[in-house]
Amino acid sequence: MTEQTLETMRRVALDPDRQRVRFCEVERAFRLAVGDASHAKEVSLRGVTSLLRQVFWPDYDYKLAERLAPTARAAKVSSGLRAAHHGRNRGSAVHEQLACWVNEGEEACRRRCARMHSRVHPYVLTVVRGLKDKRVCMQPVWSEFIVFDASARLASAIDLVCLAPSGVGLVLCELKAGGANYFQKASGAMHGPLVHMNNSPLHQAMVQVLVYKCMLERRYPELGDFVAGCCVVQVTEERVRFKQVPAELVARADQIYDYLVATAAALRTRN
Repeated sequence: MTEQTLETMRRVALDPDRQRVRFCEVERAFRLAVGDASHAKEVSLRGVTSLLRQVFWPDYDYKLAERLAPTARAAKVSSGLRAAHHGRNRGSAVHEQLACWVNEGEEACRRRCARMHSRVHPYVLTVVRGLKDKRVCMQPVWSEFIVFDASARLASAIDLVCLAPSGVGLVLCELKAGGANYFQKASGAMHGPLVHMNNSPLHQAMVQVLVYKCMLERRYPELGDFVAGCCVVQVTEERVRFKQVPAELVARADQIYDYLVATAAALRTRN
């Protein structure tokens, strides 16, 4: 890792403005502290994920996607889940544990799990092993790294920020847990400037991480070309897959983000 890489990462991580944003567990929303210490207050920032769903894929239906391209019974992978909310709970646990592993270290993660009378989720171990694989070779630096756009009133957290295999530059990763039977299946097309794209969870995740790229680079223009790539990480019962966002889609990131911000402003005015 070069000294320039280290210094850039340090400057971004310690940005005092970024420290003013927090995720409120009770409200399940981001909050931004504004004003000085004597007149401090918090304002709500809309989560990017819900806005993306409203703007680009409001009518996605995984059951329809499965009917349009059914998986042969012999090829189906058992999820081990009995209800939809079990998948959400599993996803939350994987994200939280991986964030602890990356940000605080393996031992801290294992101690935390032990205190909760649980163990490190197998998905977390699969992702960690996958990152170390010589064909991937990405070193995780931050997890659940908050990005925000105060003027657009948007915020989110990048699942994984990794050092590029070269050691110079960063790769932004969006982590998805599960979906072995339907991740690349679409139920029609997306909306707006993405109408040419199939509306599949894979494409949704690619758009999501591109929005984070724009938020990060616009917040820190000094990064320049420091973001070397964007990647979707899908971990399932069988394996972990790393799918790079195609260059032609990366080239449209600013167009996608500008459309999202403009639509968010219109929705606020309408409401």
